[in-house]
Amino acid sequence: EERFIDSSKIKTALSDWKFPLIFLDFETINPAIPIFNGTSPFMQTPFQYSLHVVNSPEEFEAPKHKEFLFTESVDPRSALIKKIIEDFKDYQKGSVVAYYSRFEAQCLQSLEDLTNDLDEKNSLKNIRERLVDPLPIFRESVYDSKFGNSYSIKSVAPAILGENFTYKNMIVSDGGSAQRAYQDIISNKLPKEIKDKLAKGLLEYCQKDTYVLVLLVKWLFQIK
Repeated sequence: EERFIDSSKIKTALSDWKFPLIFLDFETINPAIPIFNGTSPFMQTPFQYSLHVVNSPEEFEAPKHKEFLFTESVDPRSALIKKIIEDFKDYQKGSVVAYYSRFEAQCLQSLEDLTNDLDEKNSLKNIRERLVDPLPIFRESVYDSKFGNSYSIKSVAPAILGENFTYKNMIVSDGGSAQRAYQDIISNKLPKEIKDKLAKGLLEYCQKDTYVLVLLVKWLFQIK
């Protein structure tokens, strides 16, 4: 097994990050034929997020968790805006950590563009402007032969954290299956117990994304 770590580069990159760290992951749909008014073909429409919060370097062991999943058959974005602003109420400062943060930035920007409420716009902008991204740190400072030439979180997590952190055998195991599960839930064609099972799968999947991110960032902070 080969692993290369540039520890000084990692330390430099992390020195700009500020606690509390708020780990954020959105799930979205981007159907070719828009489902909701005001969306266009292939536009990313967020319907779910997971947040883990680590207040200090000592708190990586017990991060706080918040989550949101909209399962009604109407546009999820207004409800999501209100909930994410409420969940960030106590976290007006600190770095917002997202893996491939450009995606989360685009989601937040689209929500900013959607709302006409100035306070909501400013709150969403505040979250967006605090985004930091561990992906470039891994890409530039960590190499592991188990990555298999991929820096996706699905490749990096099991290589760094161990095989327990694969996404195998989950009801929802990747972004594509998350989209399908959500579309099945809002189609109103399924019995309640199957909808509930899919919703549970979505919550577990999104929570795992941010929890894995917590552990990967903890690993970065612990490099001597």
